[in-house]
Amino acid sequence: MYSVMLVDDEKLTLEYLKMTIPQQDPDWQVAALCSDGIEALEWLSNHQSDLIITDIKMPEMTGLELSRKVKELYPNQKIMILSGYDEFKFAQQAIQYGVRDYLLKPISLDDLKKSLSQIKTLLEREKIEMQAYSRLLKMSENGKKQLAARFIKAVIDRAEPETRSLYPLIHRMKISLLEGPARLLLFDLDMDLLLESKLPIQDISLYQYMVYQIVLEISENQQDPVWTLLDRFNHTVVLLSADTPDAALQKSRDIYHIVSEVLQNQMKLSLSSVVSEPFTDIFEADKAYAQSIAVLNAKVFLKPGNFYSTADYKPEIRQKSASLHQAVSSLWAAISDRNVVNQELALSSLLAFMPQYTRPEILRFGLHWIPSIFSKWDREFPEHKKIWGQAVLKLADADTDNTREAALKLFLSIAQLLTLSENPDTKSIDENFLIAEAKSYILANYAQPLSLTLVADELGITPNYLSSLFHREMGESYIKYLTRVRIDHAIQLMKENPQMKIYDIVEKVGYVSVKHFSYVFRQTKGMSPSEYQSRLTP
Repeated sequence: MYSVMLVDDEKLTLEYLKMTIPQQDPDWQVAALCSDGIEALEWLSNHQSDLIITDIKMPEMTGLELSRKVKELYPNQKIMILSGYDEFKFAQQAIQYGVRDYLLKPISLDDLKKSLSQIKTLLEREKIEMQAYSRLLKMSENGKKQLAARFIKAVIDRAEPETRSLYPLIHRMKISLLEGPARLLLFDLDMDLLLESKLPIQDISLYQYMVYQIVLEISENQQDPVWTLLDRFNHTVVLLSADTPDAALQKSRDIYHIVSEVLQNQMKLSLSSVVSEPFTDIFEADKAYAQSIAVLNAKVFLKPGNFYSTADYKPEIRQKSASLHQAVSSLWAAISDRNVVNQELALSSLLAFMPQYTRPEILRFGLHWIPSIFSKWDREFPEHKKIWGQAVLKLADADTDNTREAALKLFLSIAQLLTLSENPDTKSIDENFLIAEAKSYILANYAQPLSLTLVADELGITPNYLSSLFHREMGESYIKYLTRVRIDHAIQLMKENPQMKIYDIVEKVGYVSVKHFSYVFRQTKGMSPSEYQSRLTP
């Protein structure tokens, strides 16, 4: 049963509607009769009604003014307006105040019945959504961790549909992924040493999963949130945050040393790890991941079994890594074109980086370029795992004679196993229009869970394209623009409502965690939100 409050200064209209509404739809009952807007507001202060039906022309307070005040006090309240005036300006204002329907007097019973049915359907849908939300809130802590890990993986993989579907759940369940400046920590088994020690190739996945389990157990003992997952190549990835970037770095280093010691003592396995630069928004995690992978790829020129940061990515290493990357890219293009001659040329360039052609060097460089080729796929397909296993098995079982010719022959045979998928073409779009539309959408929805993927989807373009547009046209990243919008609106709320609590402001500008909001605010304004707010109070 649904309730309706009637507001009209004409008593006959009130009595007519009181009698007619239950006749048109027995699921509706009249809960109150009010002669003006002031009386209606007084009744609402102590009661609830699913729907308000109000006349537009009344003494003391018009129906439009009543609608405006009701929407301020009760944002989800459903309102229907009755009017004897068929004027567009009234209907336009009613829409601005969130009025669900606008019916003309004399009232058409068919129109009234249809409107009541539509509002009832809306209320039923909202009820179902609230029940689903309630079930989400009751989800176990383990379930929330799995959901968070799945979302983070979608972000770093730039899996747009999954990111778009999971982000509202993360936001509504108030899962705070960051509590301050964050870093990504990637763990990578030194597989060249693993294969050189003749450990079975089929056990690699098991060892990688053991790393994940050890990291997961250690992570659960951390004070601030630490989220652990496996990426597409079975690297264990950790998202962690702390009060300062240095604290997050030290936490990363501590976790690595604990895990490395366990693996070395119990299984004689060597482990390397890379920590990213700090970031403050979860949607910067994909860049942090790419940055960490770049350092991890340079491991071929570094000593295995170490904890690396961007400080280890020195200019000479970066230059070597870039040149090696170019050789791998040429190889990828040659494989894509199925051009054996160009594959041999690309592999010759790659072999030039190898100091020797011994088994350890072949394993090290082979385990560099094989996953690099796979990483160039935009999406992961089921057959990739099988091809990956075949390529690594061929590499591990090879018995070369330590010559360049033997190494080239082996690498060429592996290249024949690999295939590539095509990338969709891009189309020309008015970029100024796109940026204007993106800014407009952000300004209208900044208080909601808003991702680059979601905005790009609204515009019908890819997130990468939108990201590059922001950098080129705005001179700043999407994240920085969104952060600036949210902080500016937070300050506006402080100025308009000096007594508003910080946690209320946090929710109104699209943040989940007060601690995270406070950190971002301090980074932007040089002081905490409370300090800033106190300076606004005379």
